[in-house]
Amino acid sequence: MNTFTATSVLIVAISLLLIASSALNLWVAEKPYYNYTTNSCTVNLIPMIQSKIIRSTA
Repeated sequence: MNTFTATSVLIVAISLLLIASSALNLWVAEKPYYNYTTNSCTVNLIPMIQSKIIRSTA
């Protein structure tokens, strides 16, 4: 018996797309704060990312 139904596969695919989309948005949000000379972000965005994760899972 196949344990994966079409619905469960679709749910997993949509979840992965949402995760990829969120990661891309966070990466784009860093651009104004990125220093290409030092190859680093000038602002610590970790607290912002953590608060988004906590809100989305609460």
